[in-house]
Amino acid sequence: MFLNLKKNFTLLTILMLALVFVGTSCKKDDEKTSKDFLTAHDWKLVSVKIGGIASTLDPCDQDDFATFHDDGEYHLDEGATKCDPTDPQETTGTWSISDKTTPETLTIKYDDNGTQVTEEYDITELTDATMVLTIEVPLFGTIENTFEKI
Repeated sequence: MFLNLKKNFTLLTILMLALVFVGTSCKKDDEKTSKDFLTAHDWKLVSVKIGGIASTLDPCDQDDFATFHDDGEYHLDEGATKCDPTDPQETTGTWSISDKTTPETLTIKYDDNGTQVTEEYDITELTDATMVLTIEVPLFGTIENTFEKI
C-alpha cells in the first residue's frame, strides 16, 4: 500500500510539473507585441476626432489604408478614390515603435513632395481589430485617429 501511495505521489508530481510547463510555455506564445498587432494586416481609417470633437471623413478618405511591414517599411494607399487626382496613389516611408514611453510612440517618416515629414503618434489603443493613434498638432490640438483592420 505504501508503495502505491509513493507511486501515485510521484505520478501526480510529474503531472503537475508538466501542467506548469505547458501552461507557462503557452502563455509566452500568446503574448503579442505592438509590432505583431501593427503588422498583422492593413489598417483603414474609420474616424477622426479633433480636440475631442468628431470630424466627418470625406468619402475619398474612407477607402485609404495603411500597411506596416515587419522590416519597418510603411505604405499609405489612397484607395480607389483620391481626394486630389494629382496625389500619388501610394506614399511610402518608414515606421518604428518606441516602447520607452508610456504610452508607446509610433514614428512614421515619409517624403511629401520633397519635404521629409516625421509624425509621432501616441499609441492609445492597439488590439488585433482596432488601433487608436493620437498626435498633438499646433493650432489644432489633439487629433485622435481610429483605424480598424481590413
